[in-house]
Amino acid sequence: MNYGLLDGLSYCGPRVIELTTDPLLYQSFLSLDPVAKTITVQTNDSADRGTHIIDAKISLINYPGVFTTAQF
Repeated sequence: MNYGLLDGLSYCGPRVIELTTDPLLYQSFLSLDPVAKTITVQTNDSADRGTHIIDAKISLINYPGVFTTAQF
């Protein structure tokens, strides 16, 4: 059985992405625009270079109990 328009939005509704890692660990080089769904990584400080693990929570706005987590 199919629900909605199979576009991921008409049945489940919009989503929200929250970065759950402490912002002090990434605020100098990473920004998230949840409306445009873009993440920007930019730095001029060599101390910011390296491997970083950021945790995110993705949930449905209409059903906040429905969520998943991811690392990137």
